[in-house]
Amino acid sequence: MIFLQPFAITFVLLMSYVNAMASPIQGTVHVGVDRVLNLVINNKNFAIKSQSVAVAQDLSRVGEGDLIVAEGYYSLASQIVYINSIDWVGLNRLLGHWRTDDWKVIEFKNYTQLYLYNTSLSNVKEFSPTVTESTRHDIQYRVTPGTGNYWSLLLSGDRHVYIGELLLFDKTIALRIYDDSGKFLKQLNLSRVYTE
Repeated sequence: MIFLQPFAITFVLLMSYVNAMASPIQGTVHVGVDRVLNLVINNKNFAIKSQSVAVAQDLSRVGEGDLIVAEGYYSLASQIVYINSIDWVGLNRLLGHWRTDDWKVIEFKNYTQLYLYNTSLSNVKEFSPTVTESTRHDIQYRVTPGTGNYWSLLLSGDRHVYIGELLLFDKTIALRIYDDSGKFLKQLNLSRVYTE
C-alpha cells in the first residue's frame, strides 16, 4: 500500500492543477447588493473575482442580464469564478430595435446577430417584420470592452468585415463604423424604438 501513496499525491496535485487551468467560461451577470457581481453558470451563482485591473474595470461596466464569455476558472466548493480575461460580452441593454436619424431600423436580435433593415420608415407604426423582410441584412457581431466608455464591435456580413465603437446612453447609441483597415466610414446615431 505504501507504493500507491506517491501516486495518490501526484493524482491529487494533478487534479488540482487541471481545475485551476484557465478555460472558456460563459454565464449571465447578476448584480447583487452593493453592486456585487455574480456570474450565473448552469443555474448556479458564482462570485466574480479577478486580479487584473483591466478586467476589473471592464466588469464595472456590465449590467444585469449581460452575457460574459471569458477565460478563467471556477471553484464549485467556494462558488467563485476567477476571470483572467474577457473574450466578449452580450449587452442586454443593446437588444431590441433602434432607428437611425433617417428612420432606418437596426434590430439587435440577440448577443451575436443584428438585422439592418435597409428601408426608411416615416414612423414606428410602419415597422413590422413582414413589411421589412425583403430589405433585411443579417449581420453577425461581437462586442468587447473598449477604451474609456466605448465598447468595441466587430461586424461581419455580406462578405465584408467592419470594426465599430459603441457609446451607450440611456435611450441613444453613438455607433462609429470603420472598415477593416481602420478607416472611418460613418457614425450612426441610434434612438431606441419601442415596438408593440
